Amino acid sequence: MYCPNCGTLNLNSAESCVNCKKPLPTPNQGINESPPPPQSGNLPEGMGNFPPRRDYYPGQPGSQYSFNPGGDYNQSGAYSSGPSYYAAPPPTGSPSTFYNPYTPVYSYGIPARINPQNAGFWIRLGAWLVDSTIVGLLTLLVAGIPQVVYWSSFVAKYGTEIARNCPSSYSYKNSTAMQQICNSTVTSIFLERDELNSLLSISLSFSFLALVLSLVYYVGLTAYGATLGKKVFGLKVVGPEGKSPGFGRALLRMTLGYWISSLIFYLGFIWIGLDEQKQGWHDKIAQTYVVRT
Repeated sequence: MYCPNCGTLNLNSAESCVNCKKPLPTPNQGINESPPPPQSGNLPEGMGNFPPRRDYYPGQPGSQYSFNPGGDYNQSGAYSSGPSYYAAPPPTGSPSTFYNPYTPVYSYGIPARINPQNAGFWIRLGAWLVDSTIVGLLTLLVAGIPQVVYWSSFVAKYGTEIARNCPSSYSYKNSTAMQQICNSTVTSIFLERDELNSLLSISLSFSFLALVLSLVYYVGLTAYGATLGKKVFGLKVVGPEGKSPGFGRALLRMTLGYWISSLIFYLGFIWIGLDEQKQGWHDKIAQTYVVRT
């Protein structure tokens, strides 16, 4: 239990606090299983009456890290400002066993609650739907409209000839000679008159432009923290230091990470709802977290 006076963690069977020596609540009075609100005390300024914490993040075992917010929990469960105390993660274990930067671990190794600000599956799905709508409209403008213009021009140029040589009547469908005439007309238009090259050139160039535009949208905005869809839902992507992920991490997340997450029936995205830290496979690859702002 936590001492209601100084915040020190004690055994549930303890009768007095190991730090301030004051009596602890009995089971009948209720055991304090979570840190009490910060109070003035004999700890460093800004730390309230909580013990120093360790911050464990994903990374190389044995490395020492720092984290900007510092301090400890305030009454709302968020960080308060104040000095930070750090210790190196254990020298053994895989990076996946470490805590994310939003999960403080007190100096005696007892993990605090997982930060409730980590965004879960459904709210992230809503943000993705908004982003998909925006990117779809951009793709329609960039790649769709030019192709509509091309086909409109194609029909105006060859529509009469195709309609004359390729009728849709029952007699045409049962006439080998008429079918040969139709096939010859279509072949002439696309091969001899070079319409096939024009069609492929327009389709590939604008599809490539749409792909680049999509990457610029997702990678560029994610590098600074949030796409428009995430901003609508009050979400932000952060790196292991709690800051915006930057271009390199965003590019890794949105390309290789998304591709791997989409394998095996999109299990990497579904994993967000199963993972303790609310990370998809793409988040784990890029070492990112999606949090509520």
